[in-house]
Amino acid sequence: MPFPFVICDPVEPPEGCCSRLYEQAVELLTAAANGLNDCHEAGDCCDRTGMRGYVSLGTVQVWQSDILAVYLETPGFSYSPKSFSGSGMMIGPPGIRALWRVYLIESGYPGPTELPNQVMIPNDDQLHAANAHAYAHGEAMLRGVLSSRDITSCTDFALRDYVSVGPTVSPVGWSAGWSLGVTMGVKI
Repeated sequence: MPFPFVICDPVEPPEGCCSRLYEQAVELLTAAANGLNDCHEAGDCCDRTGMRGYVSLGTVQVWQSDILAVYLETPGFSYSPKSFSGSGMMIGPPGIRALWRVYLIESGYPGPTELPNQVMIPNDDQLHAANAHAYAHGEAMLRGVLSSRDITSCTDFALRDYVSVGPTVSPVGWSAGWSLGVTMGVKI
C-alpha cells in the first residue's frame, strides 16, 4: 500500500497493522501539548497561537519554527534482558525501549534588528521576558509528559535528557529525550 499522500481524508491503518510505535508517539505529543495548554489556561505566559504539532519520521529542522514534534531517535531502540535465574536462564521477556525525542521550537526570540545606519540590540528586560516565556513553555511540556505517565512504574518510562535549543537569535525551544517501554505481541 503506498503512503496516503494528500488523499483529502486521514487514512486509518489496516486491521492488525503494526501501530504501537505511532500510538506511543501520539501519546507523548498529546501529553506535551496538554501541558502547554494547561500553561496557556493559567496565564498569558504561554501563547500558543499558530503552534503546530505532529509526529515526525526523523529529526526536526530548526527552520520549522512554532512546532511541537515527536520522533523516534536513531538508534531507535535499546534492549536489555529483564532478569536471570541462578542457572543463567532468562525468567522474563527482554525489555525493549523506544528512544523518543519531544521537540518544542518557537520563533520570536529577540535578536539584533538592523535599522538604517545602526543595529538595535535587545535590552536586558526584553531578554529576561523572552527567557521567562521560554522556560515556562519548556517546563509546561515536561510537566505534561510527566503527569501523563505512571511515575510509580520504574520500567514504564524515563527522562534521558532535557536541554534548551538556542538561542542562536531565533528560534528557540526545548528538547526532551524519553525512553519508554514498548509492548509488542509476536505471533509464533
